[in-house]
Amino acid sequence: APGAGPVRPAAPVPGLDVLAGVTVDDDLIRLPRGLRLDLGGTAKSWIAAQAARFLSGDALLDAGGDLHTQFTRPGTLGVRTPDGSPLFLNVGAGVGGVATSSVLTRAWAGGHHLIDPRTARPATTPWVQVTVLAGRVTVAETLAKLALLGADDLLRDLAPPGTRLIAFDHARRAHTWEDGSWGRWAA
Repeated sequence: APGAGPVRPAAPVPGLDVLAGVTVDDDLIRLPRGLRLDLGGTAKSWIAAQAARFLSGDALLDAGGDLHTQFTRPGTLGVRTPDGSPLFLNVGAGVGGVATSSVLTRAWAGGHHLIDPRTARPATTPWVQVTVLAGRVTVAETLAKLALLGADDLLRDLAPPGTRLIAFDHARRAHTWEDGSWGRWAA
């Protein structure tokens, strides 16, 4: 649970000198011993989309919660809700993407991993978790982050028709995005 872990000081942002040992060849990135790289959700969803080019037939590719789906028939996917129970989502036939973003994971006492660049602190969010179903995994991941951060104006501009969003507020109540605004979900 958020706040249950020990408080740790913020890690300093490394300077460009940390990149000195990184080498990039055609299809391989080598990191120096001890250096860890977190590409974030945008890179995960892009990698999933690239890997999906090699899939055929019915397939589900999971890149750490960013899902590329391709089904010949409609199906059902389960997503864990903030209280740990499953939420079953109907997924149509064809290629699609599902992404969930949450401030309940990768969290610590007083914060979480989504940093507001204006303050360099964990962002204040209207939701604790957002799941998006869209036509592509990269779109689903981007919209999940925008929704989680409360960028409703960008959602209205960027969400393609047919995109579905399900968000959970801080009281763990479900809401859906329809026609450019949020409403309570009647399950």
